[in-house]
Amino acid sequence: MRHLLACWLLIAFVAQAATLDDLAAARLHALALRLAPLHTPMGPPEPGDWLEAHEEAGQTFAQWRAAPRNVPTAKRRTICLQPLGAFDDARAFLVADTVAFLGAFFQLPVRLQPVLDLGEPPARARRVNPATRRMQWRTDGSCSSCAPTVPTTRSRCSA
Repeated sequence: MRHLLACWLLIAFVAQAATLDDLAAARLHALALRLAPLHTPMGPPEPGDWLEAHEEAGQTFAQWRAAPRNVPTAKRRTICLQPLGAFDDARAFLVADTVAFLGAFFQLPVRLQPVLDLGEPPARARRVNPATRRMQWRTDGSCSSCAPTVPTTRSRCSA
């Protein structure tokens, strides 16, 4: 439970950090560092992990803070959630829970878009996960299918 609380505190710190001035961000970063003893470093990648096939250097707090953001504006105040494909009854709760979480976390209204049936993915947009042997969509080959559905008014959308 202690680790879960620390994780949520860190998420709250990070969520606020993008809008802080430099002095406040430095204070926030110092507080976050106090949580470091509760952190367990990642071990080596396991079979099927993203980092097993894709080497990444990681990102510091300062790098993350300096990166560009997609933030709400006066014209874009709604998060649109686009389900890709239908969810069976056993998994439908995931969509409702995601809508509730996004609204609570970002403190913005969330609009659930109609299901976008992408059909069978073309060969370039799919792969078989080597660890689970299950078919997966490749985002580099399938996200372009979603672009036409992004509303152009007063929304911030995520697929």
